[in-house]
Amino acid sequence: MSQCSLLVPTHRDGRQVRASLAHLASFASSDIRVIIADNSELQTKHDFLHNLARRHDNVDVHPHAANTGSTANFLFLLEQAATSEFVQFCADDDTLTLDSLETSLSIIRQQPGASSVAGHLLALHLDGNCTTENQAFVEDDPTTRMRSWFQPSSWNLPFYSLHRRSLIQPWINLIEGHPMVTPFFDFLFTSSLISQGTLLRHGSGAYLWRADHWDDNARNAQARMNAYQSLGLPKQFMVFFDLHFAVEAASFFLGKHSPVEEKSLRSSCAEAMWEPCLQRFRLTADANENLIREWLNEFPGALMALNALYDERSQPCLELLELFPILLEAFSVKKAKEYQEFQTLNFALQG
Repeated sequence: MSQCSLLVPTHRDGRQVRASLAHLASFASSDIRVIIADNSELQTKHDFLHNLARRHDNVDVHPHAANTGSTANFLFLLEQAATSEFVQFCADDDTLTLDSLETSLSIIRQQPGASSVAGHLLALHLDGNCTTENQAFVEDDPTTRMRSWFQPSSWNLPFYSLHRRSLIQPWINLIEGHPMVTPFFDFLFTSSLISQGTLLRHGSGAYLWRADHWDDNARNAQARMNAYQSLGLPKQFMVFFDLHFAVEAASFFLGKHSPVEEKSLRSSCAEAMWEPCLQRFRLTADANENLIREWLNEFPGALMALNALYDERSQPCLELLELFPILLEAFSVKKAKEYQEFQTLNFALQG
């Protein structure tokens, strides 16, 4: 069984995408298994992928009959790699060099305290410029590492690294069946990994990722609105994005699927994520105060819940997190009920 699985979620098509997929398939060896899961629904692309699998040993392709969505495809790939010790993701519009992956694999085998390892990380921006993103997270204290998550561009660094598959399991346990994780499943993924161990860097090879969709604020905002609308929520709910993420991150670290084993550190990790998110949310809420009051005018319970969450003295705890479904009910009774049920399970029988 291969120790490492290279996981490739794809939904695009075209010459560049197919060239990238063929390039990644060539990495397959006795040590590296390449798994490609396709959401394109295009038969011609499915045929192309099956041809790749025939040409290379240890390449598995999974063309989905219907688009499963990015989160589900991500989970599907991790399920296919359940027996692999290490996993690395690479999107179909990104580029990864083989020496980067092989060096990462060599280092993580020798460093049992490392959660993730990556080579030189490059970001290709909308304006055509390319920047380097090579911060490491090596502090022994998980709380300090979590505070590093909010440094510019830091949140996405672990996403493009080689990971220990076992350390991803808490995140998988959290989001399987989660009713509202779609808008930021990747944020929780990276915060989970940073909290558990060091993230190491090396200078061999490179991973080039396309940052254009993050550079385009309008496109980024539209993607968030689309995510909420796909959940049955109005696009206006995007105003609460940072509050929602604060609640999700705190619930993750304090709940039964917490990636942090030491109970004494769970609260400090939750607080490290809570306050920066709430600072951003308060700015957004202040700028949209009249609109928010108009939306919540007929829901006094939701307005009271929002005021408690907004409070500058607020600290993440079960009693406070239980207020979020009350706010959510003003926008979707169905989603609020689903979320409350999930939250009850998340905090039941905490380990």
